[in-house]
Amino acid sequence: MLVNLKRHLAVFMLCLMTAYTVILIPQAAQAASGNPSYCDSAVDKLENQNFGRDVPVILVHGVQGNTGDWGDIDEPGFYKTIDDIAGVAVAQRLSYNASGLVWVDDQQNGPKLAKTIDCVSQLSKKNGGVGKVIVVGYSMGGLLARDALSRKSTDGKRAIANEVGQVITIATPHKGAIAFPSSLRNGDIDKLPHFPAGIKVYTIAGDVRRVYYDTKDKEVKREHPSDDTLVSTVSATAEMTYDYDSGGGAHVIECDKKYMARILNLGYNDAGAASCEHGQMLKNAQNGVRSDTVEAIKKYVVSLQPKSLTIGSLTLRFDSRWSNVDYGASGPGLDMDATDTTNWAPCTNCSTQPPPKSYAFLQAQTYNWWCTGSADECSVGSWNTVVGAAPSVTIGGRIPDYSARYLDSGYTGTSLVWCFSDKQVCVYYRRAVDRPQLEISQALLDVFRSATWSN
Repeated sequence: MLVNLKRHLAVFMLCLMTAYTVILIPQAAQAASGNPSYCDSAVDKLENQNFGRDVPVILVHGVQGNTGDWGDIDEPGFYKTIDDIAGVAVAQRLSYNASGLVWVDDQQNGPKLAKTIDCVSQLSKKNGGVGKVIVVGYSMGGLLARDALSRKSTDGKRAIANEVGQVITIATPHKGAIAFPSSLRNGDIDKLPHFPAGIKVYTIAGDVRRVYYDTKDKEVKREHPSDDTLVSTVSATAEMTYDYDSGGGAHVIECDKKYMARILNLGYNDAGAASCEHGQMLKNAQNGVRSDTVEAIKKYVVSLQPKSLTIGSLTLRFDSRWSNVDYGASGPGLDMDATDTTNWAPCTNCSTQPPPKSYAFLQAQTYNWWCTGSADECSVGSWNTVVGAAPSVTIGGRIPDYSARYLDSGYTGTSLVWCFSDKQVCVYYRRAVDRPQLEISQALLDVFRSATWSN
């Protein structure tokens, strides 16, 4: 009897502990119906999961708008125009609380966009794509992007900024609006996080040229207010970051707004005007916003393609982790440069706050055309001081004949060099600042592994 009582008591306690555990330990949120299991439950069912290796795009409408503002996939409009770009596919038109009654950091807004980006990025990687999402935000949608890119994935393992390759904002009031709805607070815009320095941001503004007849001077005049009647061009382009050639930058679309003249026979009216007024930035295909967006996306997609450069008999291949990949001033076959966007340190002598990032960069050159000495003499030179050994590497399967870590007289830190005497080629890895000390990155090791020699 006592044994049975103890057994029943043990079973009861076990059940109680199990129930207690279920209550206290949050269960993993189920993905929305139709979405991959790794997506957060807050993510609406993706409109397109079959984009394969194409670069996925998320469209984010403006305040008091809806997903229909972008048009639909089977009709001429913004949505179809972007989806038709080769190598690009719209994965989602984000639906969020755009009533104007809640701010961009509400869970239904910026955080929801962050979770959607994470979902789409992971799907892209599983498809064999680059895992980098393009976000196109109109008006308040651009502010949601600023909030989203400051966040991490639901499990805290991934920074959302690392899952975004390009952001395009259209008529977004980054510095506030001229006449904002009272529910949207200009003061709070200043508190939003800025886009990370490594993100390629392309901003589009509208400048409406008001065309009217001046009855006093008796002539047609055009005013350039430098705004789209709600957002100034200064505000709309304020969050541009760096690297225009790789998909960053800013652009101002100038369009006419023709008002009915007050005297007869002048013929000025609204018909045919390619308006840049705020409410028409997306819907008027003639104002240049749509084509400018397409060109910015195309430029970014091209930058993702692997690029090869040949220096002497050495060919180096660079993927999307590298930017500004090109031959140097001496030209093809002689020297080249490439920026490693994965390896950076804060600039120590910059007046800008917060200090911008100083990226490591790779240089390669042949030296036989300007130096007749040995590899160590030609690579480091008398103007630099060797301070130690460079990390051991192979480049294209070959072990360098000479390598060193040296104090670079042109910078504030040390640089690395590897040379091949018989090929008369040196490869340098440098950074303008050396805090922390420069070390090689995985991106660099991958370049070295994929390198080839012609003979």
